[in-house]
Amino acid sequence: MEVESRFLGVSTKFPTHDEDKRRTSKLSSTFRRRSATARPANYWQKLYQIFAIKRNQRAITAAVVCMIGQQLCGVNALQFFSSTFFCYAREGTIKDENLLANSSYLQSLFLSWGIGLANFLFTFPAYYFIDRKGRRWLLLITIPLMALTSLAAGLSFLIPVANGARTPVIAVFTFLFMAAYSSGIGPVPFTLSAEVFPMEHRMVGMSFAVFTNLFGAGVLALFVPQLTNVIGHSGLLGIFAGLNVVAFILVFFFVRETAGAAVGGGAFGNMISVSLEELNYIFGVPAAKHAMYQWDTVLPWAWRYYVLRDKACPDQPQKLYNWASARDWEIQEVPRVV
Repeated sequence: MEVESRFLGVSTKFPTHDEDKRRTSKLSSTFRRRSATARPANYWQKLYQIFAIKRNQRAITAAVVCMIGQQLCGVNALQFFSSTFFCYAREGTIKDENLLANSSYLQSLFLSWGIGLANFLFTFPAYYFIDRKGRRWLLLITIPLMALTSLAAGLSFLIPVANGARTPVIAVFTFLFMAAYSSGIGPVPFTLSAEVFPMEHRMVGMSFAVFTNLFGAGVLALFVPQLTNVIGHSGLLGIFAGLNVVAFILVFFFVRETAGAAVGGGAFGNMISVSLEELNYIFGVPAAKHAMYQWDTVLPWAWRYYVLRDKACPDQPQKLYNWASARDWEIQEVPRVV
């Protein structure tokens, strides 16, 4: 009720019992009156509201960044063309012959099956950590690992074909890449996209986020084969390693934590559930404030704590949503849709 109270201009500072009853009565009558006169919005009106309301703009930005980041990492290019990927790793070329009679191709199919198995098995760590540590935490931990393993797999293609270590080394780094993907940016985008929107706009917002994901997958399927013919597998994986860095930057500045970032929650400990009201606070923080907080506070602390290993470094900074204690962002009204 606190969000609604602020919207209606009702004071929330330690009300007495009588004041609380009057406030509740005022809120209830107001919402009953609005519900009686409001017309249900259709799909296109809700789609418009996704981009017209600033709270929804921040939510769709976070969802789309996660979905596009999943395509930037290159996992679908690997999954779509994994058999030819491993066949090239073994032979250095793709022979124009009956592939099923080619033992190297059959072995490549088994390696492709290993990618699917790794994708399945390493999803279980995500189930454990996604609520205990958070969605954003998983992304920021696993995306750098994907960048490193993608780069390592690409450099492994420079090993001579005659060297028997070429295929095993490529396979190991590919499986490690898939393990990082399955624990982070594999399941997280769909989880986050399903919870960041208000109930009224959740169906539209989630469908648009999934559209961007599948559109990116289609673009990869169309252009990756031609790009591979030009720059080779090593160059392709190098590009995806760089795109993982881009995805990390986008996540760091534009994706907000939706688990355990409850208003008043502590900086440490397991995650706790976040109510719809608290999600309004989380996405009520302006994008510029969120980005500047990451740049001015979180990034310097992370550099000192994780890179320099500075023992004098202060404790982890409190979450942005507690830091914005004044909650002085502007109150957004739903635009009238005619």
